[in-house]
Amino acid sequence: MRDIEYRGLTRDNEWVYGFFCGCDMCKKAIPEYDKFPLDGLINHKENLYGNIPVKNVCQFTGLRDAYDNKIYEGDIYYNDIDDENGIIVWSDSDAMFVLIVGNIEYNFGEANSKYGYVVGDIYKNADLYKFDKFNFK
Repeated sequence: MRDIEYRGLTRDNEWVYGFFCGCDMCKKAIPEYDKFPLDGLINHKENLYGNIPVKNVCQFTGLRDAYDNKIYEGDIYYNDIDDENGIIVWSDSDAMFVLIVGNIEYNFGEANSKYGYVVGDIYKNADLYKFDKFNFK
């Protein structure tokens, strides 16, 4: 079973790690909870929440790269096979995370996650990938 985890980039440009939570306890504990467009990103261990635009929330894929780093949606991933950077995105049509390299979409799973490594993300390192076809921000 994989871990369900999210990270969110705050308006202060810092990553906060946690998970989406919409439980009644959290709704009562968070001031102005109803103003969140979706359930708020919460890290119950550190009680961090809010200040995270929903478009800046990325899900952990459940996979790790060749250096054992966690791979998140929105990560820019160096693909050894194609010798190019690609982006990890969720594909609704495939119901899985995929790697976009140029105009090619690769299924992205445990077998091929070890053939490369995370080099950045689309929020802080957009210069590492050309965004001609896709608009992720």
